[in-house]
Amino acid sequence: MIMAVPIGLIVINFYKYGAFDSLIENVKLLIKEIHEMRRGE
Repeated sequence: MIMAVPIGLIVINFYKYGAFDSLIENVKLLIKEIHEMRRGE
């Protein structure tokens, strides 16, 4: 419990500096591909 706040602040700062940008883009692309596959395109 005590470590949750500092770890959360570190994760938020990483997000602000763009550390997860490529991960977020890849997840969006994966979701798009799955939707296209399910629709049969």
